[in-house]
Amino acid sequence: MFADAYEVASAFTVPVVVSMRFHTGEVECSVGAAIVVNRDGWLVTAAHMLQPLDLHRGHQAGIAAYDQQVDEIRSGAGTSSEKQERIGTLAGNDCWLRNVSMWFGQDEWSIPTFHVLRGADLALGRIERFDPSVITGYPSFREPATIRSASSVCRLGFPFHEITATYDDETSAFNLGPGSLPIPRFPNEGIITRFIGSGTDDGIDVTLIEASTAGLRGQSGGPIFDVSGAVCGMQSKTAHLKLGFSPEVDEGDQKVVEHEFLNVGLGVHARTMLAFFDRHGVEAAVGANL
Repeated sequence: MFADAYEVASAFTVPVVVSMRFHTGEVECSVGAAIVVNRDGWLVTAAHMLQPLDLHRGHQAGIAAYDQQVDEIRSGAGTSSEKQERIGTLAGNDCWLRNVSMWFGQDEWSIPTFHVLRGADLALGRIERFDPSVITGYPSFREPATIRSASSVCRLGFPFHEITATYDDETSAFNLGPGSLPIPRFPNEGIITRFIGSGTDDGIDVTLIEASTAGLRGQSGGPIFDVSGAVCGMQSKTAHLKLGFSPEVDEGDQKVVEHEFLNVGLGVHARTMLAFFDRHGVEAAVGANL
């Protein structure tokens, strides 16, 4: 059902790889998705993908104070082992993020600033050094009034794939590890179950699409599209609805209560996305190919 739509959506769905180097030197990566909106290089993704950038900014004062103490010890009196012992007593935080990078599928691309609508989990930015020929097709957003409950939809993103990276101090850059690329796409389908109003944010009405299947890690920021490939929304998160069933199961000589849930996907409705685009003067195609 979605084979042709998958090809359409694949053209404008790109990975978002967030690489993080901690105070300990350990490097971790997380993966999401993004939609390239138009030939001007505007890109939209889930705002929660930016959280490491916010944490990194918040950690800079503590890191700077720590590094200053280290420099003072190293330039002061004492043997190398004595200095190292004093450095070891300093109060550093292993969770500090010393370096963070976001990669959008092309080494040349970067987004210096984002417009964020937190209430809708939307982040919108313009790619620097964008080459429009890299994207072989741009999205058409479904006319919001025509998005109906019980319609079949599909998500697209990059789950179930391990990304590793190292940090090069000489170049101040992350390098993705062997086997990290290419990142395979993974679609999964469902039906629209409900529309959920979430109030307003910055004067924009926030509406969420609930779908009957769970969104997956690695699909955050990716499109929710119909059988023609038209974008109905953007995947944001997964909710766990209590079913009210609590069967007992035997585990060895104990009975354990299992609480049953229905995992549903929540995404931002195209109506909210288009209003946010309009707020920032971003053009988006609406209603084509339906």
